[in-house]
Amino acid sequence: SGKQQGIGRPRYKRQEKETDDAYGLRLQDARQQQLHAVADIASRAVDAARKATTLSPRNVDVWSNLGLIYQNLLGAVGGVDEAVINAYIQSEQLEPKNPVFPTEIGKTYLFQADTLRKTADALKDDQQKKDAEAKIADRLGLAVASFNAAIRLKPDYAKAHCSLGVAL
Repeated sequence: SGKQQGIGRPRYKRQEKETDDAYGLRLQDARQQQLHAVADIASRAVDAARKATTLSPRNVDVWSNLGLIYQNLLGAVGGVDEAVINAYIQSEQLEPKNPVFPTEIGKTYLFQADTLRKTADALKDDQQKKDAEAKIADRLGLAVASFNAAIRLKPDYAKAHCSLGVAL
């Protein structure tokens, strides 16, 4: 009787592990499907927004929407930060008195500085760290300039003031 329990228990554990492994694989597959679905939706949103900019290139709202879509992809899609900046620059050119656009550009520069900071922290080489610090300072300077531009447009614009405080 004792041998049967000893024999049955490893089989139970083996079955339990196989069940856990199968569940883990199903869960991993479900996550991958969700990621693919999100990527597909994001891609379609970007495509639609880009198309809108070609159909209505003088419409500030389509450029602003493109910037917002790209902005929502920051941290998830590499290189999208420059697309955010470019879309908001187009918006700013169409509506130069709107403080929202330089503020959003500044927030993107802050994102770039933060991303560079995380990379710089992992560097071992002193020259590479020095170069990274220079890039961080450059991005922070651009952010400060953007926030100050927004504040000049609307001196009581709280988002620009708050973001400027973060940059300093």
